[in-house]
Amino acid sequence: MGLFHLANCLLLATGPYFLVYKVSGMRENDAFWKCCKMIVLYGITQLTRFFLATLVPHHLELTVQNNFLFFDVPGALIELVVVYFSVRRASSRSEFSILASSIGWATASLLSTKYIPIWFGTKGLEFDWRYICLSYQANLEMVIIFSLFYSLWIIVRRQGPVACYCVGFLIICAASLRHSIFGALEHRWSSLLEEMLVKTLLVCALGLGTLALRTVMHADKASSKMSVDASFWRDTGEAIRSTWRRYCSHADSFRGIRANGHHVPKRR
Repeated sequence: MGLFHLANCLLLATGPYFLVYKVSGMRENDAFWKCCKMIVLYGITQLTRFFLATLVPHHLELTVQNNFLFFDVPGALIELVVVYFSVRRASSRSEFSILASSIGWATASLLSTKYIPIWFGTKGLEFDWRYICLSYQANLEMVIIFSLFYSLWIIVRRQGPVACYCVGFLIICAASLRHSIFGALEHRWSSLLEEMLVKTLLVCALGLGTLALRTVMHADKASSKMSVDASFWRDTGEAIRSTWRRYCSHADSFRGIRANGHHVPKRR
């Protein structure tokens, strides 16, 4: 029965990820390596968070407030910076690239924060609601990570009212501090059913807010910094290539003159 319970938990945690990967067409568009790159980037980000956690003074009292200020907030900022540069790099591409990046990041979070507790926790247990809820929470985190990536991509790329930017920043802050918010809800609610219900409502609010941003902010920015940077590097590359072609043509003509025996006067 323990093996059956483990299989149920893993299926509940992994099934939606597989369905999204299958239905969204990422397999046909060769997005597997993009997801693998995001998994590696997630691992590097977590190692950076662990390294910065070692810099906290050892005499610091581990209270809830200190844990939030010295561990949760810096970790959320590091993750947000990495996600921002990842989204900024893929901002000139389609929404499919953002989807692949978010699925890769969510898969890495699933492997590191859900698989290990489920694997070691369900050994010798016939059934436990805690691990069923943990598997269900993995699906909620997939929606949160998608909201984080997509909201940040919308704010960076598209234009809209000021209220939409405020809603987007709230979604980004809530998604970045999801572990702290979930931890506070776990301490607040003693019942697993009530806790999962509140978490589900919160995640639904973030997802619906992201869809509302996508509906309202549908126009791309006309003069965004990324488009200026892209045009600058494109024009620079074209100028370098044209200069190189001119140099090669002059060099070929010079070799032809020397090969025909004509004397080329030296420039003074």
